[in-house]
Amino acid sequence: IAQLAKSGQVAWVEPYVQPKLCNDVARQICGVPNVWQSLGLYGAGQLVGVADAGLDSGNFSTLSPEFQGRVEKVYTLRRPGEWSDLNAHGTHVIGTLLGSGVLSGSNPLTHTYEGSFAGVAPEAKLVFQSIGDAGSLVFPPLHLVELFQPVYDDGVRVHSNSWGSATDGAYTVYSNEVDQFAWDHKDFLPVFAVGNEAEDANQDGVIDRDCLYAPATAKNGIAV
Repeated sequence: IAQLAKSGQVAWVEPYVQPKLCNDVARQICGVPNVWQSLGLYGAGQLVGVADAGLDSGNFSTLSPEFQGRVEKVYTLRRPGEWSDLNAHGTHVIGTLLGSGVLSGSNPLTHTYEGSFAGVAPEAKLVFQSIGDAGSLVFPPLHLVELFQPVYDDGVRVHSNSWGSATDGAYTVYSNEVDQFAWDHKDFLPVFAVGNEAEDANQDGVIDRDCLYAPATAKNGIAV
């Protein structure tokens, strides 16, 4: 490794840490109903990008009513031609983001979502990138420009990722690539999960910084 690192063709060397899936956020915690009521913002006219393990049945004709008619495009980056959700994570994440809530009593035509399990932006549309394998792991492209650029060209300006690597808060090559793409595309907002391993080891009432997943450690995105 030391010899390889000396090569002019090597830009970065770091340990590989397998990305994990994560999503533990609720609509009420984020104060979403207040935004609906005071501003009338439900996601209409917005195209959101999501990279995750899979989505529902992976078939446009049999998608849940929660998503039907609002999935604009799908990329299958790990399993060629296959984007079904084998562990329910992607479906859960996208339901949190833009599920319509129709299966729990919402009425999108009248913007009536209270009391339902509608997502944060129940009228937004989706470009989905399947990066899950046949198990519970996700494998983003080696270079994140290959994840971001295609959907940016599709019109996506907010890209949500509920996965990351438990690197003890390290700034990794993925973190750098998130920063670089956001710097080069200043109307693009990458969002990454902070992870599911928060601790307060010294009991000072503040979550320890080394619990943060990468690339949520990037400076030019939002960590949630």
